[in-house]
Amino acid sequence: MKIYKTIIIAIITMLMYNCNKAKEEKHAQIDSLKTATGLPELHQAIIDNNEEKVLKFIKEGKDVNELDKRMGNAPLHIAAQLDNPKMIQILIENGAFVNLHTPHAGHTPLMVATWYSKPENIKELLKAKDINIYARSPFGGRTARDIIGGFDKNQTAEEKQRYTKLTNIFDVYEKQLKRKIENQKIYQVVIDNKLNDNEKAKTIKKLIDLGEPINTESFITGNGNDKHSPLLVATRNNYPETVKVLLDEGAEIGQRGYLMNAISFHKAGYMGNTEIMKMLVKHKDTPKYINDQGLNNGYTPLHDAIWHGNFETAKILIDAGAKLNLKTYEGDTPLDLAKRYHYTNIVDYIEKVSNK
Repeated sequence: MKIYKTIIIAIITMLMYNCNKAKEEKHAQIDSLKTATGLPELHQAIIDNNEEKVLKFIKEGKDVNELDKRMGNAPLHIAAQLDNPKMIQILIENGAFVNLHTPHAGHTPLMVATWYSKPENIKELLKAKDINIYARSPFGGRTARDIIGGFDKNQTAEEKQRYTKLTNIFDVYEKQLKRKIENQKIYQVVIDNKLNDNEKAKTIKKLIDLGEPINTESFITGNGNDKHSPLLVATRNNYPETVKVLLDEGAEIGQRGYLMNAISFHKAGYMGNTEIMKMLVKHKDTPKYINDQGLNNGYTPLHDAIWHGNFETAKILIDAGAKLNLKTYEGDTPLDLAKRYHYTNIVDYIEKVSNK
């Protein structure tokens, strides 16, 4: 009996030794990983679940959208696969791009959270104002929702339950989003292709009189209208009567779209919508916005008008005082752009105005 006890004790001792040794080796591997991969400090602080250090790094000016050099993950991609939704909140509140695709795999943080089956992280990401649940990976064109379940063909009962929970989160969010979109009544009128400009204008005036807000931004759903106000859409689509009603009722001319960060002046310029441009340059806030440079390329509304060869809108802007010496990121003034594309009528007009 004593022999059996001795053997059992020996086995337990050996197992405990091996277990402790495995833990030590695992920690050694993690320590090695920290230096071997050369992860940026902010990424590593997130892996270490050190909120205090993360906030310290952000305060010191660390880039919350810095990509690691191997996989192209931003800090938010790292946080999305771990178990601290608060870290996600911290990063988003400090400017993390919530829809950022990694250059290596093309995944957004929401895709990452879904892949790793992190329901609380998904919920936290879905709170972000600019979240796009319809963003697609370049590999297979899948959305975050499409990624649920990965490539598991033979799912266990536990896996099915877990994946159903994730699906339910997306179901609830999409239903809420649909209701919010439907409640943007003025925006819905502007995008309704069954109505002509006059019908849109009359309907919108009635809605405004009933108290409907006019400066709301559309939600991000992955189309060309993302974060567009009714005025932006009406300006781009050339609905002058609708634009007049919106401007008369106090629509803001400085609201920006999502993709190009353009304002109404840019849209009227590159679309060549002269009647609308005439209204915009008479607005009281014109001096503030007429020379607005797009964050994507440095183009002013005048650059946009010239780029697309729209002489009339370019002339309206020039006559309203648009600057002729502002340069794009490429270093082009409006005159440079007109010469590049051989728009002689615009070149002649700019030179005529410049020589006065």
